[in-house]
Amino acid sequence: MDYEFVWYKAFSKARAGDRELLDEHIREIYQSILLPMFTRKCNSREDAEEICSLVITKFWDRFFVREEALPENVNGYLYIMANNAYIRFNQTKDRKKKTTVEFDPAKARQSFDSNSETILDFDSLSEHDEKEIRHVALGKALKRLDEKCMTLLRLFIFEKKRMKDIYSSLGIASANAAAKKKESCISKLRKYTYQELQEVKENYHG
Repeated sequence: MDYEFVWYKAFSKARAGDRELLDEHIREIYQSILLPMFTRKCNSREDAEEICSLVITKFWDRFFVREEALPENVNGYLYIMANNAYIRFNQTKDRKKKTTVEFDPAKARQSFDSNSETILDFDSLSEHDEKEIRHVALGKALKRLDEKCMTLLRLFIFEKKRMKDIYSSLGIASANAAAKKKESCISKLRKYTYQELQEVKENYHG
């Protein structure tokens, strides 16, 4: 029996404080529809997960956080969103590989340590201050990392800790596993920073 989506009911319950049905719907469309579709298209589960996560994040922000009116055909709308994200992902993938983003070490440390939103204040930016815009993007990208990645990168980059000295305190099985986790975290941060850099520039100049 096919899964039945009742988006209007799910959102209504979620806005009343019961998110169980909405979370279930989102898991179902992510795992059963979007992820298989884009894994086939991309021939890469990692790329597919990135595209699908971007779609779900944008969907959540628009229709739950900002409470925009739901489209009549929610699944169809998600499908269009996903295909647009796929097209954009392919258009930027080559540029992402060629793009290097340099950071001032002091400001990078501030981005890691700060819980404030000051680095996200567009009004404080000069139109031509590309370096400051890059740090806005870094600050936004860091907020997308999980706590373990943040802690691992802080210890490794700024406190110069070795994997063999920190892996157990992070709940990681071995120094080798911590090294692999570090590479994964750095890869995520690069991707997120590039994505946020494009969005910051679009928002600022758009």
